[in-house]
Amino acid sequence: MSGSRLFSVFQDLKTIPWKLYISLLLTNVLPTIYITVRIYFLGDLPTDWGFNIASQLVWISLVLEVVQEGLILPLFYIIGKTAQNREQTINKVKTGLIITIGIHALILAVIGIFTPFFVKAMAQDIALLNATVVYIRLELIALLLQSVYRFLFILFILYDRRTTIYLLLLVQMVGTVLLDTFFISSFSFSLNLGVNGVAYSNILIYSLLAGMSIFRMIQVFKPTKHELRKKSTFTWMKEWGRVGGYSAVDSFIRNLFYMLFVIRMMNVIAEQGTYWVANGFIWSWLMLPVYPLTDIIKQKIATTLPEKLRGILNPYYLLSTFLII
Repeated sequence: MSGSRLFSVFQDLKTIPWKLYISLLLTNVLPTIYITVRIYFLGDLPTDWGFNIASQLVWISLVLEVVQEGLILPLFYIIGKTAQNREQTINKVKTGLIITIGIHALILAVIGIFTPFFVKAMAQDIALLNATVVYIRLELIALLLQSVYRFLFILFILYDRRTTIYLLLLVQMVGTVLLDTFFISSFSFSLNLGVNGVAYSNILIYSLLAGMSIFRMIQVFKPTKHELRKKSTFTWMKEWGRVGGYSAVDSFIRNLFYMLFVIRMMNVIAEQGTYWVANGFIWSWLMLPVYPLTDIIKQKIATTLPEKLRGILNPYYLLSTFLII
């Protein structure tokens, strides 16, 4: 490679917002560490039922992934294109949050009511059926709170609020480790709540994160009483539905077959716990450098005019190639 070409490559890489990349990388690294600690605590339980029960949350996560790819993912583009328009952004945040919470609440309520049926359909061990139902219903509360947090987290990425990202990350990491230690560890002071302790920990943590995100959002936008009381418009949701619809359909097809042919099969052969740990390692540790890059690309595309997109992703292609190698 010639010197001029090499210099051009380095110049391209310098256009990547590295500070934001590092902050997003940390939001994935540190949670991965505490998830690993959580797996250790579950593995320290007297039997393997903790893994086998906790692993049943995978199929619920797949259902919610469809919803989130249809609702949350398009927000990078939908909100990003009007990020400089305060009135439109506040309206989108207000109405979008209402719709997001409403749809998640409806889906989670259906799952909660029919949890025994779904657990049986996924071929979970009959001996663990009741315990699994209790655990899943507790986790559904945490997942609803998580939807609020994830919605607002999009704003902090779009507006490059690194301090807020770091703060939320710190609270999530420290809080989860402390609560897991108190609820499920084998230490003498632990409440020894077993796998349900994971759900209680998630409920408390996501309650705190959702509250902090709302508070921080108010600090960032400083909405007036008039803006909050102003009649909301939902016309922008046609575009949200159109963009999100394609993403949701694609995710639905992928996850449906994965759920039926992989997750259910693991339950049938009674290796759900082993698969959950191994799969978690692959998607948590090996994919760490990639996740923040995808979020930055979403931000870049969402906040750049279409006519200026040509060639703007070249440095990201270079970095992606390097990470794969």
